[in-house]
Amino acid sequence: MGEKKYRVPSQPDTGDGNTVDAQLEKNLFMQNALEYQASLDFLGAKFKNMKKALNGK
Repeated sequence: MGEKKYRVPSQPDTGDGNTVDAQLEKNLFMQNALEYQASLDFLGAKFKNMKKALNGK
């Protein structure tokens, strides 16, 4: 019905119930951080241009 809130583990249980792939999580975190920074940079440029237009420059 809805969207999955979890991923199917890509590695087996390590014996303690942990199926987290640390490298995959690190890569996804870095990808998200880069996309977030790119969004901030894009919006910053848009605001800078709007400010120039409002000031008549």
